[in-house]
Amino acid sequence: DDATKALITIQKGFGMDSMEDMMTIMDATNEVGNKFSSSTQDIAEGLKEFSSPSLEAGNNLQESIGLFVSANASIQDSSRAGTALKTIIMRLRGMSTELDETGVPASKLREAIKAITASAGQMVDIMKDDNTFKSTTEILKELSEVYPKLTDAQKAWMQKNIAGVHQGNVYASIMKN
Repeated sequence: DDATKALITIQKGFGMDSMEDMMTIMDATNEVGNKFSSSTQDIAEGLKEFSSPSLEAGNNLQESIGLFVSANASIQDSSRAGTALKTIIMRLRGMSTELDETGVPASKLREAIKAITASAGQMVDIMKDDNTFKSTTEILKELSEVYPKLTDAQKAWMQKNIAGVHQGNVYASIMKN
């Protein structure tokens, strides 16, 4: 059934292989599903969309669930929130997706984000060093801290260049949640 397929996809996406890992996924999604506006099924559906890129971007299962709940808070569309997170993860790493071929190279995005956030008094760098990206969770957390200090034009630029035209409202939801 769909729930089993979603769990297997998540398990494989996060490089988890054992039955114990499957139970960890189920427990984590159930716990969050009981506390927030996203159901266990919503979380599983959303994670199915972005688990592999999320792991590659340095996010563990719990962080990915947190990203999903923030993304899904305002749109309540698990598949769309998962796709949006995949897009955001890929764009932050300078990659384009099948839905969006307009990705900004990571080096240009990095410098622009640093300049915009520094002008608001709190510089955010998407890299730990010149060769290593921060995790998506770390980047988005830091951006959400400076987000209220940005001008409307700066917020719009960040939204468009980090999330793209079609996923901008999900990015805005993450910044607020």
